[in-house]
Amino acid sequence: MPRVYVIIINWNGWRDTLDCLCSVFKLTYENLCVIICDNGSNNDSLEQIIRWGCDVLGEQFITVFSNAGAQQGGINVSTKLVLIEIGKNLGFAGGNNVGMRYAIARGDADYVWLLNNDTVVDPAALSKLIERMVLQQDIGMCGSTIRYLNNPEKIQALGGGFYCRWVGLPWNYGRIL
Repeated sequence: MPRVYVIIINWNGWRDTLDCLCSVFKLTYENLCVIICDNGSNNDSLEQIIRWGCDVLGEQFITVFSNAGAQQGGINVSTKLVLIEIGKNLGFAGGNNVGMRYAIARGDADYVWLLNNDTVVDPAALSKLIERMVLQQDIGMCGSTIRYLNNPEKIQALGGGFYCRWVGLPWNYGRIL
């Protein structure tokens, strides 16, 4: 079973992040580690996420690192939830880069799954993504069908898209459905 690191960026959005975490920890896929990269929240996000992790997962299954500590991969640490205190807002890409550096430094990452903190995932989503990646090893990445939370029959995006340079906007596949 390939090892997956799930990376979620948080910036002052602990309520959304906790909803996301609740769904992630209901996944049927088990060989994973969840990394929350906090982009310098100036509210009580870190405290709320730590409290949730201790209450739901148990104190022994949560680890908190500074950005510098995370870059070393948290040697000899194996937990279900890792919080990385970045200390400043690096944006979505910069925050994900911190999480990916942590996963790479661990030396056991087969895949990385990037999620927005306002995402709620289907319990089988990761299993299906990994199944697809294993079956078709010549692809480099795999995207999901994204549905509206309040209207799950309506598709927001079909796991990809394109950029229209004439109007300067991105268009998700399935956007019109």
